[in-house]
Amino acid sequence: MGIDVDGGLIVGCAYSDLDQDFIDQQEELSDDWIYDLDMTSLSPYYDSPMEEWYIGFSLGDELLIDDKDEWVTTIKEFAAKFKEVTGNDAYLIGMQDIT
Repeated sequence: MGIDVDGGLIVGCAYSDLDQDFIDQQEELSDDWIYDLDMTSLSPYYDSPMEEWYIGFSLGDELLIDDKDEWVTTIKEFAAKFKEVTGNDAYLIGMQDIT
């Protein structure tokens, strides 16, 4: 057993900012609903409760490219997709993921 530290950039919001009706609806469909929606989660500390996570679409290392216009376009597309899926505004979030 150990603690893994990773991290990255996502376009999303705090789990606690999501509408509870949306969460309930997704949990009825699947326990892994975050990942089923092609999103990822970031945990701010080891064994943190889900309510303290951040969720969103991962930008991944491959999107750290020289073409800033393309990068900004990708962020805007993810933000629009996040709003469409969750009903929440999205933010660019960079942090560690401790599991």
